[in-house]
Amino acid sequence: MTNYTKNVACDVKDGLTTGDPDKLILGTQLDDEFDEIAAAIATKYDSGNIATQAQAEAEASNTVLMTPQRVAQWADYNAGAVGDLQALTDPNAARVLIWNDSTNAVEWGTYVSLSSAIDHDLLLNWVADKHLAHSSISITAGSGLSGGGTIAASRTLALDINSLTTDASPDTAADFIPFYDTSEGANNKVLISSLAGQALGDAAFYTAGQSLSAGTEATVVYTTTDYDSLERGTFSTSTGIYTAGASGARIQVACLARVSSIAVGGTLVINGYHNSTAKGYGRGQNYADGTATELWAMFLTTVTLAAGDTFTCKATASSAATLTSGQQYNRISIVELA
Repeated sequence: MTNYTKNVACDVKDGLTTGDPDKLILGTQLDDEFDEIAAAIATKYDSGNIATQAQAEAEASNTVLMTPQRVAQWADYNAGAVGDLQALTDPNAARVLIWNDSTNAVEWGTYVSLSSAIDHDLLLNWVADKHLAHSSISITAGSGLSGGGTIAASRTLALDINSLTTDASPDTAADFIPFYDTSEGANNKVLISSLAGQALGDAAFYTAGQSLSAGTEATVVYTTTDYDSLERGTFSTSTGIYTAGASGARIQVACLARVSSIAVGGTLVINGYHNSTAKGYGRGQNYADGTATELWAMFLTTVTLAAGDTFTCKATASSAATLTSGQQYNRISIVELA
């Protein structure tokens, strides 16, 4: 809005002498003055710019003025809640606002009057099963736990190992032990057999006779089973090879070989191989004076095998010979230690 500013001070001209050119008021000066007045009037609000009650209630126009009375009328519009709030006096006490439907007005309400008017058991969606006496609900410690009690107070459940029944002969292949797995960040269980290892086993096998070519190392194929209770691996009577199972194995192996006749100076060697690495050795030589004779060789070794690893016994004779038939002559014994 533009304010009117006077351009010419006419009262000053009245004090000038007659004939003084500054005593004159020029038409251009009057035009400038009238232009100032016109500009000021054109930018001022007039009575037609006062908001109507409808405009106040609609709250849509931004080109009209609100008078104090019109503001009060707007506050009293609809339910009159705004006007009620303005009319409230300081209660000088802790209070809450309420709507009094009997007087259709916003009023101060006291805490006492509110609390006495509420019946908890009559509230909407109230479910009796969710509101039970704490002294009637208990937490019971289960197997291996101690503590518990009603929820009328805080309770602690603790491990109570001594309360458990001792199992003198657990089934390691079916019974579990609980544990916390740090890599997974979770509680898990594990078979006892996975911790203690499977039951140890042993076995013995022998050959019914096998021909050896002169100077050629050959796998001794023990084709006959004396007994077999192996648990950590298997032995093949068709190949003469022991193979460790998925858990691997540590085995003690005794290997015995005999030929019934070999020439003077002849030798019989027997080797044990973990995969292709020699891990056992036995050697016999005929030192007789011009007489062919029987010859023995044996070894005892302990080997640790990973899953799928093998152990094999191989024999070499300096001249063609035949391994003696029978478990007392050509035999392999395997004891699984772990």
